[in-house]
Amino acid sequence: TTTTTTTNAVQSHASSFRVSRVVRAFTSDSGALERAFTAANSAAVIGWSALVVTQCLPTEYSGGGAQRAVRVIASALSIAYLFLLVACACVEGAPESASFSTLAGVKALFTSDVAALAGWVHYLAFDLLIGARLAREERARGVPVWCTVCLTFPLTFLAGPVGFLCSAFVVEAFGR
Repeated sequence: TTTTTTTNAVQSHASSFRVSRVVRAFTSDSGALERAFTAANSAAVIGWSALVVTQCLPTEYSGGGAQRAVRVIASALSIAYLFLLVACACVEGAPESASFSTLAGVKALFTSDVAALAGWVHYLAFDLLIGARLAREERARGVPVWCTVCLTFPLTFLAGPVGFLCSAFVVEAFGR
């Protein structure tokens, strides 16, 4: 069992080393960060477009490919966010002044390109997930499609919590 334990430890260390090398290579290449930024933005646009398509389809057709596309895109953005969090934690580490208890501490968290990208991907993924949830709720409550597409979606994408408030108002004003 000592040999097995040693072998597992060596394999784990080797695997950890490979992951660390990949993360370091990615985070040190500003071109890779820009490509990741562009890919995340493109994925979000496709996800929001799929949400619009889902809302505009009759109810019996809205549960298909467009909704799956939104889930897949939100999952991909979430995986990218997890990767970026690992990159921040394992490779860069947090600046000494970083904290969640002061504004200056929060600003310090976003001083690296990787951390800024992680924050942006978090924003894109979370707003897409909230937009999908609000769309389902508004559809279920009989809110007109134009309200969802023209009010809730843009406000949720651009200013998440404002879109959430808009949805609450729209459901009360126009829903069944």
